[in-house]
Amino acid sequence: MDLDVLCPMCNKHSESTVHALWTCPALREIRSCCSVMISRIVKDNVQFVDLLLSCKNNLAIVEFEFLCILFWRIWTRRNGSSHGHHAMSANKVVTWARFFLDEYKQVTVSLIGQVYGVAKSMQKWEPLTIGKIVEASALYQGLVLARETGLWSCEVELDAQVVVNLVSSPMVTCSKVGPVVHDIKGLLSLSKECKIRFVPKKANMVAHCLAKLGCSVESNGFWLET
Repeated sequence: MDLDVLCPMCNKHSESTVHALWTCPALREIRSCCSVMISRIVKDNVQFVDLLLSCKNNLAIVEFEFLCILFWRIWTRRNGSSHGHHAMSANKVVTWARFFLDEYKQVTVSLIGQVYGVAKSMQKWEPLTIGKIVEASALYQGLVLARETGLWSCEVELDAQVVVNLVSSPMVTCSKVGPVVHDIKGLLSLSKECKIRFVPKKANMVAHCLAKLGCSVESNGFWLET
């Protein structure tokens, strides 16, 4: 009996695990939305186990955790499409994976506190405005970009004192921004040369102008000056 081994997503190439989760042309948009994938060149003939080990050895823990969740979501998307369901957009796939991981970490931190009694080492829960959550998320994405572009010896200035305090504190953050703060601390632990410090809003007007400009741009982008 002949088996159809063509990838159901692109209908062009033979399907393998690596193809289904990374190299398929149908995943091009997802790769472009994901900083973890966009900087790595992978070929179809690579064994998935080797790819996974390579990612584990070369990515920060927070990046590798996210990649594993993303693989899961990509595979679910592939199965749904194979059974006639509408394929989720690339942006939604990446966003879903990020939110799932953040929620998992938040619940895990809560359970650890209940089981092992480490609640005393946690900061008192305080509601954060959406602006602070956005500031923290932008800080995380900026650190990921700095690491990928070789600008790891950097000093990041924020006028969000609350975010700077959370990142600098050794305690666990219990608010909704906690998982993002956890990821930021994970990245900062990779280099002692990367510093985060607070600056007054008046000293950070350039960043505000760029942020305002970014609100009018639909896609992510950056430029580097040498």
